[in-house]
Amino acid sequence: MRFKIGNWLLHWLIMGICLGLAALLAVHSPLASQGARQGLALCGQVIIPSMYPFFVLGGLFTQLELRPARRRGALLWAVMRQPPAALWGIALGLLGGYPMGVKIAAQMMERGLLSKPQAQRLQLFCVNAGPAYLLGAVGAACIGSRRAGLILLVSMTASALALGVLTRVLAHADERQEPEAGSQMRAQGEPKPIDQMILAAVTQATGAILGVCAWVVLFSTLCALLRLLPTAVWPAIPFLNVFLEVSTGAAGVVRAGAALPVLCAALGWGA
Repeated sequence: MRFKIGNWLLHWLIMGICLGLAALLAVHSPLASQGARQGLALCGQVIIPSMYPFFVLGGLFTQLELRPARRRGALLWAVMRQPPAALWGIALGLLGGYPMGVKIAAQMMERGLLSKPQAQRLQLFCVNAGPAYLLGAVGAACIGSRRAGLILLVSMTASALALGVLTRVLAHADERQEPEAGSQMRAQGEPKPIDQMILAAVTQATGAILGVCAWVVLFSTLCALLRLLPTAVWPAIPFLNVFLEVSTGAAGVVRAGAALPVLCAALGWGA
C-alpha cells in the first residue's frame, strides 16, 4: 500500500512540475526562445564539430573489431582489469569525450565484446571532455587561451585514467581471471562490406549527435528561465547552470570570472 501511495504522489508531483514548466514557457516565451537559440548555436558551433566526427569513427571501430596487440591487451588487464576490447573504448572516450565513451561502451556490450559489468566500469574511464572541446571551445573561444585549455585537458584526462585504474578493485569476482586471448573479440558472423559499415556508422552517429543536441537545447531553455529568479540570485546563475547543462554553464562560469580550478570542477561535474 505504501508503495502504491508513493507512486501516486510521485506521479502527481511530476505532473505538477510539468504543468508549472509549461506555464513558464508560455508566459515567458521570449526568454525561453532565447535560451533555445543559444542552445542551437552552441550545438552548431561547438557540439557537432567537436563530437560528430568522433561518433562516426567510434562506430567504425566497433564494427571493424580491431584487436590490440596481445602484449598491450595483457598490460591493460594487469593495470585496469579490462579485456583487450576495452582499449579502443578508452582511447575513443579520451579523444571524443564522455558522450563518445559511453556510446562505445554500450555498443561493445551490445555486440558481446564486453560484459555488462565491464561496460559499466569502462564508463569510469570516460568522465572527461574531449580535446577538441576543451582546447577549441573552452580554451580558445571562452577563455581566450589555448594554454588554459591544455591545462584543463591534462587535468581531466589524468583524473579519468586515475579513476578507472583505482576502481579496478570493483571488478567482479568472476572477472578477476584474465580472459583467454581473443575470447572477447570473436567475430559476430561474416564481416560486412566496408560501404555498409560506413553507412551504419554515419547513421548511428547522426542519431547520437541529434540526441545530444536535443538535450543541450532543452537544458539551455531551462537555464534561460533561471533569469526569473530574484536579482540578488543572478550572480549565482552561472554556477546553477552547471547543474543543468555543462556547455552553457562553463561559458557562464568563464564570464563570471571564476578561477580555472572552478571551471575544471564545473566541467568535471558535467562529465
